[in-house]
Amino acid sequence: MISSTHRRILIPTVLLAGGLALAGCTAPAEPVTSASVPPSAAPVTSPTASPVATPTVSDQDAVATVTTYLEAIQQERWADAFALLTPESQELTGTEEQFIAALRRGITAPEPAAGFLGSDGSFTTAPGPVAGSVLVSATRDRIADAWLVRSGPEGLRVDQAGVPATGESPYAWVNPATGPEDVSDFAPYDPAGPASIAFADLVTRTGAEGRSLVGYPSELTAYLGADTVPATSEESGTTRTWTLPLDPAALEAGTAALTVVWEVEPGSDQWRTATTAVYLD
Repeated sequence: MISSTHRRILIPTVLLAGGLALAGCTAPAEPVTSASVPPSAAPVTSPTASPVATPTVSDQDAVATVTTYLEAIQQERWADAFALLTPESQELTGTEEQFIAALRRGITAPEPAAGFLGSDGSFTTAPGPVAGSVLVSATRDRIADAWLVRSGPEGLRVDQAGVPATGESPYAWVNPATGPEDVSDFAPYDPAGPASIAFADLVTRTGAEGRSLVGYPSELTAYLGADTVPATSEESGTTRTWTLPLDPAALEAGTAALTVVWEVEPGSDQWRTATTAVYLD
């Protein structure tokens, strides 16, 4: 593992939302009569439900989990990397072989993984869109990526479902014009307009049957590094374009990771991310 002296980890001051949630409340006691309970009997009390803690993920643990995941990819230990995915991402990805194919198509190949782990790579964290999650973003030169780390029964796991192996890509970055995630290219952000990403409703457009592996999000959360940014959408036919206004001053320090996170279907607990590097020409 690369020591902390070899990379910068930026932790925001915003605390992860969450805390303790009560699983129930105290039930009222049954009325007790003197005829049924002797005077010497102990008082009757109703059981009290124990508080259930909402799972939380520390920024440090989230970065450590992503580091372990990237090390497995860098060293081509595919089985170890696949085992670090959430069960939901494993279901979306398919088999381990399909996951390896997605990695080789570019979602996180060994070379960029090594770059993120190197001395020039840096990580930032932000509270994720769901309780018990942290978004970890990584940048190096003109490359960026991000992963949602969530707490579950198996421990900390990474959401990275990959790009569907067949058919038209259902989403593409418009500004910067890096295109579909599986064939993304380098392109600077154009400050003359907001950043944007377009989603195609392929189910309606093609008449395909069965559930979508990506969805057609009506809600998403957008991040620029450690900060959330507003996101608004406009629909035209079978395309929904999300605009993400950015402050160009935030890019003067260099490349930042622009990420959108969404749930494939409401209540599915299947989360996807799309990330592009943003920088000024």
